[in-house]
Order: sequence, then structure tokens, then C-alpha cells
Amino acid sequence: VIEELANDFVGKAKVAKLNVDEQGKLAQQYGVMSIPTLVLFKNGKEVQRVVGFRPKAELAKLIEEA
Repeated sequence: VIEELANDFVGKAKVAKLNVDEQGKLAQQYGVMSIPTLVLFKNGKEVQRVVGFRPKAELAKLIEEA
């Protein structure tokens, strides 16, 4: 789903995926306690956080509204 969203939002938003096992310090820096966690940033500031699975359409709507 994340890869699909990245393709859907090319040029509109950056979508990235983080492996918390490989990037534990970064996950800790952003307070990721559960997976999956989606953190939305706007102008470098966190504007929304979603924990738990969400359907692609719901995630797309969150990105569009951010």
C-alpha cells in the first residue's frame, strides 16, 4: 500500500517507508511505538499520526487533507 501511495502522490507528497528494526533510533526519535504507524508532516512539522492498519483510500484522503 505504501508503495502504491508513493506512486499515486509523485510530485504532490513524499511517501517513505521506515524499517524500525534497521532504523531503531529514527523510529525512537519520532515516537513510533507500534507498527504500522503513519506520520504525516507538512513543512517539516508533524500534522497527523495514525497507528494501525488503514485502507489505502483512507490513507490517501489523510495525505490529501494534510
